[in-house]
Amino acid sequence: MWGILWKISLCCAVLSSGLLVRGLESGYYRIQAELLQLQNPLGVRHDGALCDNFGTCDPVIKVFLDTSRPMAAFPGARYISQYQKIFTATDQNEPLINKMVHLHTYNLYCYSQIT
Repeated sequence: MWGILWKISLCCAVLSSGLLVRGLESGYYRIQAELLQLQNPLGVRHDGALCDNFGTCDPVIKVFLDTSRPMAAFPGARYISQYQKIFTATDQNEPLINKMVHLHTYNLYCYSQIT
């Protein structure tokens, strides 16, 4: 993406409720992503233009983990204005972010045959 590199750690956790009713196991899942660092040594924006004509970038990081339409083209199922702002910095092309992004916990249902 125009010389920009993200260091991201993804984690999915399944928290089982231990419920087994007529072959239907239910539980919960939680998706989280840890944004570690933005690497942008050329100081460019998402569209390839320089982010600052007189110095380094002033990044604002907004995130959205799309579970309703994950294969949709950017910006996904929401407008960018609806993304959650998690980080701002001044005069940094490669800031350390170290922020965890969480989704709400969702129900997860898995069918299993009882014999």
